[in-house]
Amino acid sequence: GGGGRGGRSSAPRTTVTAPTAPTTVPVPTAPTITSVPTAPTIAPVPAGSPPAMQLAVKPVAPIGSPPVPQFTDIRNSWGKSYIQTIARHGYMTGFGGVFSPNDTATRAELSKVLAKHLATSAEIASCRTQHTAQISQFTDIDWSDWYGNFVCVMLVKKIFVGVNHTTFAPHRRLTRAEAAVAIARAQQPSLTELRAGFTAGFNDVQLYDWFNMAVNYGVARGYLRPATEHRNFQPHKLVTRTELAKMIVIAFGLQ
Repeated sequence: GGGGRGGRSSAPRTTVTAPTAPTTVPVPTAPTITSVPTAPTIAPVPAGSPPAMQLAVKPVAPIGSPPVPQFTDIRNSWGKSYIQTIARHGYMTGFGGVFSPNDTATRAELSKVLAKHLATSAEIASCRTQHTAQISQFTDIDWSDWYGNFVCVMLVKKIFVGVNHTTFAPHRRLTRAEAAVAIARAQQPSLTELRAGFTAGFNDVQLYDWFNMAVNYGVARGYLRPATEHRNFQPHKLVTRTELAKMIVIAFGLQ
């Protein structure tokens, strides 16, 4: 019987081993949760390589610009370099391999040039559906034709307006005064900048002409010049496609 009691007295030994179990405090193993430093798989922070991706994207934009267009009718044109530059940007194009440099530009063509410079492709494509109320009064425009959305951008941005409240006259030939005003508006100069060009002093541009400030601004910026050596601007003279190309390339610094 006493031996049985002695067996129970060995129980304290087992309670001793129980405390050792706490030392097993696997809680320290929880610090193997320091495997959380494996979170340095945040090493995808080399997603900081997005800069690298952006660098890769930048070359893509220039690559997107087409090669120098080869028009068969500009070899001896004084404006060959302007034509090639504006065509490379896609602002003006030729027809069947010819540019027709001496043809008169139209109001629709200037609308295309300025819309492509001022708006994204998406803005241009959606213009007539997004702004129906602002353009519906113009009755002489086929909005589904090639120039429709370009003209829409001009009207919405108030860059190139109609000849009256219901007529835009897209196929009407472009005058120097019209080109001067639309190109100046597209650059959004301040009133101070517009007034700074008042020194041009043309014989045929009067102080209260609707195109006065735009003409003088264009001369100050270098994309407009007198039409004659006698200080005449000839505001109502028609603009050729080559002349328009030159104005745009200089006005917007196209390379």
